[in-house]
Amino acid sequence: ESKAILAQGRIQGKDITFGDTHHPAISETNGDYDGQYLFINDKANPRIAVIDLHDFETKQIVVNPVFKSSHGGAFVSENTEYVIEAAQYPTPYENEYVPLELFNERYRGGMTYWHFDRKQGQIVPEASFTVMAPPYSQDLSDFGKGPSADWSFTNSFCSERYVGGIERGRPPFEAGCSAKDTDFLHVVNWRKAAELVKAGKATKINGHDVLTIDTAVKE
Repeated sequence: ESKAILAQGRIQGKDITFGDTHHPAISETNGDYDGQYLFINDKANPRIAVIDLHDFETKQIVVNPVFKSSHGGAFVSENTEYVIEAAQYPTPYENEYVPLELFNERYRGGMTYWHFDRKQGQIVPEASFTVMAPPYSQDLSDFGKGPSADWSFTNSFCSERYVGGIERGRPPFEAGCSAKDTDFLHVVNWRKAAELVKAGKATKINGHDVLTIDTAVKE
């Protein structure tokens, strides 16, 4: 059974037997922890695991179809309809090599909204979607509660879009990414985003629904 669960986490056909987890999320009902499920991310390999807290067993691992890394952790809406997984390093969404010279044009960040079916106790990948973000590094996220329950919030760093570093005779990556005093907060009406996907406004990338920056601006 364990091997079958681990096999769900294969990336491009390869077994992944390590992970880097940050900030797990406990399922919520009406904005309060209900202790039923735990969601935890893998920063090194963009994946989310679902753990049933009834028996403390991992029931599912889902691999992000467009990100190449994720950051910050997992965060749930106030009734656990969705789990956010945000990108870390901007990358091409497609599984192909793109040179850093095309960073601004082809590399993107983003936030994936994994739909969770509580009756099944499973994430439903085909009912999930990603909101594309500019090529910054996204970080921590959270959903609003009460009056702000329709919104999600994801902060960012490296809006300088700094690439390269000492290997290219430039300042270190950390110095380039901290040249500005502040970065940006991504504020998303996730309910409207889900409606746009259902209305056919998403673009399929690697078989996954993506709301592009152009679509987000138009809507």
